[in-house]
Amino acid sequence: MPDPLPPPPPTVSAWQKAWPYFGMAFLALFFSALALFLYNYATGIGYAKLGTIEGTRPLLVVAAIMSTIAFGGALLIGSLFSSDGTFEERFRHAREIFLVFSGVFGTVIGFYFGAGEGKAPGLMVSGDLQDSAVVAYATGGSPPYKVTLTYGPKRLTKTEETKTGWVRFQLDKEKDNIVQTQLSATDSKAAQTSAQVPLEAAALKAAGWKLTE
Repeated sequence: MPDPLPPPPPTVSAWQKAWPYFGMAFLALFFSALALFLYNYATGIGYAKLGTIEGTRPLLVVAAIMSTIAFGGALLIGSLFSSDGTFEERFRHAREIFLVFSGVFGTVIGFYFGAGEGKAPGLMVSGDLQDSAVVAYATGGSPPYKVTLTYGPKRLTKTEETKTGWVRFQLDKEKDNIVQTQLSATDSKAAQTSAQVPLEAAALKAAGWKLTE
């Protein structure tokens, strides 16, 4: 009795042949969009900001979400519409992939919102006199800052904007009276704070200040 003939190989449709090429084109488009987003984000906030937690957290979250959707979706579609195995086996495979990626997605989102609940450090400002200039430093809050120096009996003011928090107010020992000097700062979210600069008239006169009215 002759041996039975082997079953004919399964026919592969043109769509199934083209599927890998669609997948590669999609991944190339995805990575190009992700690279463009990373570049725009980094140039928008400044590369120095990427060294902070606040600067990198949105970047990591968006990259994780996009990767989860792209690769998880590709694996789900590949499992459901593949010609290998029965539909029940493909469905079980797709379900396992979905559970893994949904767990990763939930963890990333939970970390994002959980970390966002932490209270940011409050806005503070301080300064001291260095020769004929008051050097001020604002910290906390949300930069950039607007720092104002108020001084003298006439309550004259000088204002500077800074992204780093450091400000230098140049004064004149012959004309400016800085016995009563106050610093105030406002951040980008309109939070405000103020502080006195401790200065004594005797010490100022000894340093060459005229302290005119």
